[in-house]
Amino acid sequence: MAELKLKKVDVKNILNIGFPLEVEPEIPLLVYDNRIKKLRTLMKKEGFSTVLIYGDREHLGNIMYFTGYDPRFEETLLIVHDDDSELVLIVGNEGYVYSNVSPVPHRKLLFSPFSLAGQPCNSTADLASVLKDFIHNTKSVGLVGWKSFSASKTKNFAVPHFIVNAISQLMDITNLKDVTDWLMDPQNGLRSCYEIEQLAKFEWVSTWSSESVFRAISKLQDGQSEYEIASNMQLNGYPHAHHLCITSGDRLKSFFAGSPSSKKVKTGEPFFIALGLRGSNTCRAGFLVHDASELPENIRDYASKVVIPYFKAIRSWYQKLSIGTNVSELHRLVHSELKKPLFNIGLNIGHQIDYEEWMNSPVTENSTVELKSGNYYQCDFFPAVEGDYFGTFAEDGVALLNSSERREFEVKYPQAYKRIRYRRNIMKNILGIELSEDAMPFSNICGFIFPYLYDLNLVPSAAI
Repeated sequence: MAELKLKKVDVKNILNIGFPLEVEPEIPLLVYDNRIKKLRTLMKKEGFSTVLIYGDREHLGNIMYFTGYDPRFEETLLIVHDDDSELVLIVGNEGYVYSNVSPVPHRKLLFSPFSLAGQPCNSTADLASVLKDFIHNTKSVGLVGWKSFSASKTKNFAVPHFIVNAISQLMDITNLKDVTDWLMDPQNGLRSCYEIEQLAKFEWVSTWSSESVFRAISKLQDGQSEYEIASNMQLNGYPHAHHLCITSGDRLKSFFAGSPSSKKVKTGEPFFIALGLRGSNTCRAGFLVHDASELPENIRDYASKVVIPYFKAIRSWYQKLSIGTNVSELHRLVHSELKKPLFNIGLNIGHQIDYEEWMNSPVTENSTVELKSGNYYQCDFFPAVEGDYFGTFAEDGVALLNSSERREFEVKYPQAYKRIRYRRNIMKNILGIELSEDAMPFSNICGFIFPYLYDLNLVPSAAI
């Protein structure tokens, strides 16, 4: 293996994919139909006649998965029965109109109390009265919240209390079961593996978000405000999965992932940027310097002490990604490279991503979860470093597909597949990161760490 070191590369000519030129891929109606069929098959197998699925602006993934509708202003409930009856979508005033975005046939009911505070309320019925027509068998009702508490062994529903209370008026609450894991369990949940149509959409979005981040950091200059830096991202208006983060200097040290402000960046400061368009997230962190000479004197060994070990860790993470791998291996590899007391990793060594930036994560020390075709994971672990070193960070997403699905992906989405092949090639030949055949990097800058943000040509590499 080649020595791991900072290498001078021509990033302008290497990282030249740009924004996607083709039209954004759409999710065919057949994909939604198949998802609903899978849910109904599961309902019949487990003996459930009805499942109610909750969503709101912040927690939209479960609703979008089945309908393509992203509730933006208020709460919503999707009701699914185990037969072939029509889906029922209960919405508030503004959702009643906007939910027309869904291509999936459904019956729509207006429940005005779901609306924003103070809006007209033309309904005199309470929620229990609305729901009673749809809960036929009170011994077999499932409720899907926005997260599962199964790992903590806590018996709660991640759904507003007033909704649970309304359901409890219609049935013995002990017979209402939390079935969120049916969708969000990292091994067997329906949302843990995606169709190639969904992955193509996520790749398109990730190309945008990663290119936006790259363009912003390519233009970093002393004295720019964080707002100015955001303006260089050339955002296209695509919905965000989380708040845009641009933070520098003392602001960064105080609260890390903050939104941009009027603060002007200064040479020598640490800097963080993160853009998560729905279905993607790209983050970078480093110092606003040209080289080590512009760092504070006490951390001029930043590259050897922090950056190279971190690169070694993400290189191990990427190279271990393959179908059938137990994710505990990812945990073990990274923690063997980034050891305390210098490095402190507070969260998981990566996670699953969806329309929500963090869908779930099975990446723990004793996990039994194995990677599967259709998985989509973020290389996301920030090692906080003691003292003034701050740290470095490069977060991007990678999907996994088996050989037959990769061939289908290539036929249906040739431009996306060309981008993926190019990314794999530069990761191998420029960075020395050799991915398994299963791994499909979605970010234009996947694996590239930029420790000195005024000179992006200096990157850690293991390539010969």
